[in-house]
Amino acid sequence: TSLGQCETARTEIANQIEQLLQAERDRQRATNTVLIEKMENDVARRQIKTALKELENMTSLKLTNLDVLARVYKESLVALDGMEKTSQVAIDTTSDIWARHKAHIDHIRQEQYRIFSENCRKHIERMKECIG
Repeated sequence: TSLGQCETARTEIANQIEQLLQAERDRQRATNTVLIEKMENDVARRQIKTALKELENMTSLKLTNLDVLARVYKESLVALDGMEKTSQVAIDTTSDIWARHKAHIDHIRQEQYRIFSENCRKHIERMKECIG
């Protein structure tokens, strides 16, 4: 019986060792699963960090472009204001030149009319002298 008890004890010990080994394998599998998930999370975290950095750079670039666009817009408004003032000066100058030209033409017409009237008067006077 002692031999049978030893055999039973050995079998029980072997079963317990097998159970312990199985439990250790399960624990290792669980640990590996956790480590794999952690690794995947780390990779995902790095990808998110990279994407956030790229987004930050893109946002910064867009803000810089908007600043440049705002400056160009302000400069365009200044240039447009200058063009408007220049156009107004040109219009005023043209109007002044046209007014002087018209005054000059009116003066020439008046002078021509005066000369014509004077010639007509002289001609009438000569005709009166001839008739009279």
